[in-house]
Amino acid sequence: MTSNPRMRKELVMLLHNGYDVEVLAHKLDASSSKFEDYYLQTIPSFELTYVDSSRYNPLMWFLYSLVRYICLFFVELGVKTTMILAITEDKLTVPLLWSAYRLKTRFDVILCHNLSAQYVGSWLSERTGRPMVVDIEDFYPGEQDKALKSSIIRAREKILRHCLNHAAYCTFSSAPIESACEELSGQKLSGMVVPNTFPSSEFDQGQYEKEPLKLVWFSQHIDYGRGIDKFLDAIEQSELDVELHLIGNLRPSFASLISDRHFVHVHDVMDQDSLHKFLASFHIGLALEDANTDTNRDLCLTNKIWAYYLAGHYIIYSDTKAQKDFMESRPTHGIKTNVNDLEDIKSCLRKVYEDRNSIIRNHKIRYKQSRAFAWESISKSWLPNIEKVIRHE
Repeated sequence: MTSNPRMRKELVMLLHNGYDVEVLAHKLDASSSKFEDYYLQTIPSFELTYVDSSRYNPLMWFLYSLVRYICLFFVELGVKTTMILAITEDKLTVPLLWSAYRLKTRFDVILCHNLSAQYVGSWLSERTGRPMVVDIEDFYPGEQDKALKSSIIRAREKILRHCLNHAAYCTFSSAPIESACEELSGQKLSGMVVPNTFPSSEFDQGQYEKEPLKLVWFSQHIDYGRGIDKFLDAIEQSELDVELHLIGNLRPSFASLISDRHFVHVHDVMDQDSLHKFLASFHIGLALEDANTDTNRDLCLTNKIWAYYLAGHYIIYSDTKAQKDFMESRPTHGIKTNVNDLEDIKSCLRKVYEDRNSIIRNHKIRYKQSRAFAWESISKSWLPNIEKVIRHE
């Protein structure tokens, strides 16, 4: 629940339209429990079954690991069924399969998020004859693909291809991910792009002071490898009157990098509603994905850039394929930079600083333009398509 905003939006939409929903969800470690409790209090009543996915039950964790090692043994022998590959890819496929097997609810459609759940959904669909809808937020074979063995990438491709070809309908978080999935499956898929957007009610229009210029970046963790370290150097060397606000869990290894930089302000990780309201305090959003990290990073369009967009921010964005496609059709909403080139970042910052008055003045226009792409608008297309699947149209 906590880690999947897309699933929460779908759940709320279905409940508000009179559907009964049962959710199978992984039970995470205690660090996420306070946000989990918050979301459960804000969502209307529904049936929730937790799959114990934490390490706090050593016996069950050992059993999941044992099953995975047995499957790895079969893979070494050349036995590479989709089920075996799914378990070797993620041991938590085991408890999810068991929970799906024990389901007693009569249901009309199966909606699945993430690769493990999508395999289990395909298994359940075959077992019950009910249609499956898969949501592809990330291109799973492309996650960390530059550091993985080719055998792992091929296994992920086989699992995803199996799920795509068994799905009655597919949703994708970006057009590049849709294209990659169709190329993998070898066919035109029935589906639509459902971006990582949010309800417009979660965002307030900012009431800004002109200076200092306030930049914001957020993630679950504040750490190296996120594009922030070079931005720190660029801001310091440019000697501009700006503030950089970082939201998330500050890793101890990264803390020393910001300790003497007084333009940096750190805020604890927040629940989604609080974060989106807080974004009204800032002028510039930083979407610093590095296309060199892996293929998925180049193809995905994150929650982050959508949150900045709906907040009416001017966005400094990196040149991934998905972000370029998104922002080049919205040229008044941001400026591109190369997150691996310090001089380019400094040049970008100077340009933004020089244009700060017009950027702040045009905030209201950007904020109003973004309303057309909020979740309540996108969902008008999503729900009718899901209802067609339920009616077998």
